[in-house]
Amino acid sequence: MATNNLKTLLDEAKVHPGTFSTRTHLSRHTLLALYHGKRTAAPKSQGSIVKALNSMLKKELAVGDVFPPKKQQKAVRAQRSA
Repeated sequence: MATNNLKTLLDEAKVHPGTFSTRTHLSRHTLLALYHGKRTAAPKSQGSIVKALNSMLKKELAVGDVFPPKKQQKAVRAQRSA
């Protein structure tokens, strides 16, 4: 299962993933899969998601803030299972 902070950030912005897909020019299915942690985003998709989040939240997020590196994902999974 992919780990990302997309769900937290979209809930903070009070935006549904379906409507967010129009801002990122990604398919609704892709964003819902990312939102629920069912898949990992490609680098190009990550960039468009972060760009849209920055404009909506008025923040300076990096790709690593939304999609943590694999090493961090393993640490998060280990904490959840313990």
